[in-house]
Amino acid sequence: MKLVLFSMNNLALNMSKAVLLYFIWIVLLAAATVTTFAVDATGSTADEKLVNRKVLILDFVNSKNSPDYMYLENSIPDAFLDPLDRTKSFELLSRSIWQKMLNENKFKKEDAYREEAAIDAGKFAGADVVIIGSFAALTDKMQIFAKAIELSSGRVMVSRNASAPLDNNMFDTINKLTVEMSAQMKEKLPPLPQKIITIEREKYITITKEEQKSSLEEPTYGGMIWRTAVAPGWGHIYANQWRGWVYMPLWVASAGTFVFGIIDTGAKEAAYKSATSGLESKYASYNNARKLRNFSLLAVLGVYAVSIGDILITGNHYAAGKSMLKSQTLNFSLEPDLEGFRATIGKKW
Repeated sequence: MKLVLFSMNNLALNMSKAVLLYFIWIVLLAAATVTTFAVDATGSTADEKLVNRKVLILDFVNSKNSPDYMYLENSIPDAFLDPLDRTKSFELLSRSIWQKMLNENKFKKEDAYREEAAIDAGKFAGADVVIIGSFAALTDKMQIFAKAIELSSGRVMVSRNASAPLDNNMFDTINKLTVEMSAQMKEKLPPLPQKIITIEREKYITITKEEQKSSLEEPTYGGMIWRTAVAPGWGHIYANQWRGWVYMPLWVASAGTFVFGIIDTGAKEAAYKSATSGLESKYASYNNARKLRNFSLLAVLGVYAVSIGDILITGNHYAAGKSMLKSQTLNFSLEPDLEGFRATIGKKW
């Protein structure tokens, strides 16, 4: 009897151990499944390499257009470079990118403090974050404003302002602002896993292959000139200018008449020289053919000269004006000022 009870007790104990091991296995399996889904959802693990966000710093806008402080348009943005670099959290894009955009008429100088234009500039540059700012020289102090915008969300993640005296201490204030803002950016805009960065960038990539193809097809000054040199009117048609449809038919008709005149003049000259009678009428016919050839040559050269002159004088206007006119819109913004806010209405290019 005791043996039976002992066996039953051992059986119960073994079953309990088996059940316990089963539940432990279930818990471990569930934990592994949750971890797998978490990795799939975030596209990364703790061991995946983090990627620094790309930062584009635009020129600061001199809102009062003070000639004595124009140099701050570049000096304040440049002051961000070292503090941001020391955070080891950002990849700094070249400051020359913004100047190149200005030179190519993609933006206007005053667009640098308009959030919508700044976001567009960041997209063109392939940035993840764009820093913008402005400053105003008042009677006895300098008012400075700065923002860091996350392109994927379009949100201002960090915003700072400072008031500095108009003396050498102004630079200490600028340096303090850049250091404090860089620290805030490190906290609010940390490096992200590569997959997350890729997803974030896909949210704001707006230049499609079709748009790139369209931009490549925009008329250029050089393209207008060489086309006009080959065939008068072609350069104007290339730039969608109606005068091309006047120059080209006139030139083609003149050139065709000139070719006919050459052939006709040669034939009638040969007939005149070989004639033994009716010399007067044959000479008159030859002379008329010669005049037609000469006048048609003058027409060919005249249309060619006028069309070339036209494209040299007006072509650059059409080539640049087309791209600027295409993107011109009215822009309204509120900018903080010493007294509160200042409304600005202008054109965005």
